[in-house]
Amino acid sequence: MTGPMPPFRRPSHDDLSLGTLARRVADELALLSCLSLALQDALSHCPFATHPDAATLAGLQGIDRITQGIDDLRRLMDALPDHLPDTITVAPRTLLAPLRLRDLADRLAMAEAPRAVAPRTSSAGDVSWF
Repeated sequence: MTGPMPPFRRPSHDDLSLGTLARRVADELALLSCLSLALQDALSHCPFATHPDAATLAGLQGIDRITQGIDDLRRLMDALPDHLPDTITVAPRTLLAPLRLRDLADRLAMAEAPRAVAPRTSSAGDVSWF
């Protein structure tokens, strides 16, 4: 069973095309992927007093899985606008209201949002623990 339909709302000049929002989400995912790679790289340079056991290494390898997942979601969000009509718009402030990070919500909603992409330091899958 579905809930009631939201009331019809006239589009405003602040509305954002769904494609633009998808591109901005892709940019944010690219930033998160870079941060995850930087974390992975930093941890791989941390010396261990003793060689980590297999369970610890498997857990640390999960960081690479997170990075790869974020990067794939970025690719999906980057490709999505090519499959959407430009006429689909959203009210960004209402849609983004549940987000806790105000700077993230502001970047996604801004008319001229700066790209939130950091340079990559390595490729996903490069782990120097093994």
